[in-house]
This record gives sequence, C-alpha cells and structure tokens, in this order.
Amino acid sequence: MSYRAIFWRPKSGIDPWLKVGSSTERLGEALFRDVRAKKHSAVLENIPVETIIAAVHQAFPETSTQKDGFSWDDNALGGFIVTWSPQHVSFCCFDLVGDDVLERIFAVMEPFNLPHYDR
Repeated sequence: MSYRAIFWRPKSGIDPWLKVGSSTERLGEALFRDVRAKKHSAVLENIPVETIIAAVHQAFPETSTQKDGFSWDDNALGGFIVTWSPQHVSFCCFDLVGDDVLERIFAVMEPFNLPHYDR
C-alpha cells in the first residue's frame, strides 16, 4: 500500500479539503505543491519542524538521511520518505504491509496537534 500524509496547520477558516472555485482540485493540492516547492503559503502557519523531525528520528531510529529529507525502510513492513518545510511535514509511504507503520507515524505526530491532508 502507498500513502502520503502531509501535516500542517492551516490558518483559521482555511479548509484544505474544499474545492478551489469551479475546479475539481482541492485547495490542499495547491497548498501541497507550494510547500513542496519550498514556497511560503499565506494560509498556513509555521510549525515546530525541528521538534517534529527529532520525534520522528526517535520513533524510527534506523532512518537514513538524504539531501532533502530522510527515509526509513524495513523489508517486512515497508518504508517512508520524510520531507518538510517550515510549514509542513510530509510522509510518503510505500510498500506498507498492514497499518503498523502508519499507526506509529500518527502516534508520533499526535502531540503536535496538526491536521493532516492525505493523497
């Protein structure tokens, strides 16, 4: 199973699940493109990225650092790649077997009280 979860904090009144104008695209897709391109979004707040990344490393100590993020891989459970900006943290999960890894990710992220957008 593949899954992407983006954690961020929209400003009050912003709903990433709403469609943009007459388009079929959700606001979250446009926001994701912006934060992935390291563009600052006026409708998202900054989040404590350093603290979040430290918590992820603590929960998944076998991570491998890459140029723009880090990854974690387990032959039996699957893996994920983490990227971030000052306004988001994204987990791109791949080859997941069961829900164990996702449950661990969401448990790590829960104390930060950040809504997630999935794709």
